[in-house]
Amino acid sequence: MDSHNTKNKEVNHDDIARKNPYLEIISAVAQSVHNSIDLQTVLDNSIDAMVNNIDHMDNVSIYLVEDDVAVIKAHHGYTKDYLKRAGRIPRPKGATWNTILDAKSLYVPDTDKDEVMGQAGRDMGIKCYLIVPLFEGDQVVGVIIIVSREEKDVFDDEELRLLETVSKQISIAIKNAKQAQALSNSEERYRTLFQEGPSMYFTVDENGEVLSLNRNAIEKLGYSEQEVVGNSVFCVFLDQDIPKIKHQLQECFAKPEQIFRWDLRKVCKDGSIISVSELARCVLDDTGKKVAIIACEDTTERQKANSLLIAEKYILEMISQEKEIEEILEYICIAVEQQSDGMLCSFLLCRILRVRNYSPVLLLMYLKTI
Repeated sequence: MDSHNTKNKEVNHDDIARKNPYLEIISAVAQSVHNSIDLQTVLDNSIDAMVNNIDHMDNVSIYLVEDDVAVIKAHHGYTKDYLKRAGRIPRPKGATWNTILDAKSLYVPDTDKDEVMGQAGRDMGIKCYLIVPLFEGDQVVGVIIIVSREEKDVFDDEELRLLETVSKQISIAIKNAKQAQALSNSEERYRTLFQEGPSMYFTVDENGEVLSLNRNAIEKLGYSEQEVVGNSVFCVFLDQDIPKIKHQLQECFAKPEQIFRWDLRKVCKDGSIISVSELARCVLDDTGKKVAIIACEDTTERQKANSLLIAEKYILEMISQEKEIEEILEYICIAVEQQSDGMLCSFLLCRILRVRNYSPVLLLMYLKTI
């Protein structure tokens, strides 16, 4: 294979330049979701990321459903008159509610031919718009809207896919916010959440001893209830993360009623390692003793997806800089290996290209069979 062939091939810099800002949006929104349990912060950050990176977009807004009204929660570029008239949209009025009720995206390239958009949008001079629903499970709980007031038909499948990805991240933020709100309610609601919630739940005392865990925690980690209850919660964490979880629990017990969040790694009974994001709060039990209630979500797949986005961005940058093909493929090998140690395709590609910096895991797993 001639490593210099890439220099003779035409690189579509416009496509690469366009895709990089979109990756910036996804990365920024994902990072915001990862770092904050405050929904409004995530919505505001999402708006800022889209404003800074989407061309031909003049306005953007996020509506959330409250009973039978769609309420604007974050926005950019709208006039006071529009917000007064369309900041709260009653069901089933306009394109916003059409999208919510149909549970599918809506793109109108030319509003002159559109019979759905409300008068407030027409008075503001909207030429075209794209609306994507926000889901919580199977239920639509809101929408993202981007608008052009200058040109018709300026959005395409790239913007649609982008908004759908942002929508998924915001849906995670909505879930986190509701989970945090649930932890802020009464002790009885703690108990209900613990028994019926979809995540892994634990209660531990000030010494880190596990007092109880729910069925999902048992199923996910693979331990029996008898193997965990009465033992140290630190036993299910990766050794390198134990100092951090000890410190976090100390902080949690020192500041009752405050919600804490941390991201660590746990070890399942079969030896597999999962990444987790946990919310914790110290409360008093029926005897007045301090206990920490911990809600735990498996984020392994989400972190892998974020890693792939970062890798894709870097690969696009390498292509735009016309790096050598071996260097690009070597990085692809490393990215693949990071997703799943010992993948056969990664090893074979390394062998073919004589790449020396492949993971030792590959060699140990396949040296005897290749």
